[in-house]
Amino acid sequence: MTAQAGRGRVLFGFWLLGYALGFVAYLVRVPFIIALEELFSSSVIVGAMISGLAGSIVMLAVLYVWSHAGSQPH
Repeated sequence: MTAQAGRGRVLFGFWLLGYALGFVAYLVRVPFIIALEELFSSSVIVGAMISGLAGSIVMLAVLYVWSHAGSQPH
């Protein structure tokens, strides 16, 4: 496999992961938002918490893949 094909697979994998996370988030957003709004009265705070959570999950996944990318034997 060439390096270009490997990069293409990695990009496709990230795209697929992002799509799957977005799909699941769309399905569970309403009950999740309702539960958070019961705990915190401000919808701005709830929106910021959800955005922060989503961003941290994506960055954690990127860092995990990046940290293991250099450890594979060539």
